[in-house]
Amino acid sequence: ENQSLAGVVGRSWSNSEPKYLNSMSELGFQRSFYNAHKLAKLHKKIMYTVVLTEGALDALAVERAGYRFALGTFGDVLTEEQISLLEGVRYITQFADNDSVGIKAALKNAATLGRPYRAICIAYSQSKEKDASELAENGHLDLVQQYITRAMTCNEWSCLRLRNEFELMRSR
Repeated sequence: ENQSLAGVVGRSWSNSEPKYLNSMSELGFQRSFYNAHKLAKLHKKIMYTVVLTEGALDALAVERAGYRFALGTFGDVLTEEQISLLEGVRYITQFADNDSVGIKAALKNAATLGRPYRAICIAYSQSKEKDASELAENGHLDLVQQYITRAMTCNEWSCLRLRNEFELMRSR
């Protein structure tokens, strides 16, 4: 809002733990979005898609792949404040981490964000890279674009999941 430093985010590139370091707690940071300032611009547009990611570096990777409105959530599950900031946004694609925590959080967020006027889709890395920042790190911005373009609605996601579970049961 006031153009002042809200926090610092860092990432380990050497596979050391912790993978991400955030200054949020030390500065009394209230969790909003990375790129929250772009929401004001969005509400002036009729047709737009917001891409939600778990982290700021994932949002940067999505921007590098060509999407102007990428928001990092600083965590997997949305807060009430974040949900209210998204009021009025009609198209949301969540680029989830491709682990069980990321997928479960994306499904929970989709249920929370559901509105009659809103389309919500889920995208995720279908390769060895866990998220958008790892895809970008390995030179795969084309895959970030591809996964977002092919994002599924929650209904499509649920049907695919049921079909896969059914096929697994039949193969036993």
